[in-house]
Amino acid sequence: SFFGSNFSKATGFNVRFEAGSDLAQEKTIPKVTAVRKISDKVTATVGRSLDLNPETNVQVDYKLLRNVNLTGVWERKDQSNQQEQSSTGVDLRFKFDLK
Repeated sequence: SFFGSNFSKATGFNVRFEAGSDLAQEKTIPKVTAVRKISDKVTATVGRSLDLNPETNVQVDYKLLRNVNLTGVWERKDQSNQQEQSSTGVDLRFKFDLK
């Protein structure tokens, strides 16, 4: 869209609305996500669900080699009873092209 492309050019963020799932993978919920390419090797993603108990996730992806990425992830779910669930992790991802 015109607004989206202008916003992306002005801020460096690519904002999108999508359907996501909760941490327990039990239901589908709308989510807004902002992605920014920080450098040729680093991309950051921040997302937040749009429901009564929102979930926030942050992901930083670092390209080690052409086909190897290191990804750090932090997720938090706000509960209505003032408790929160969070998880943190690091993934090493390998990409293989099959021909």
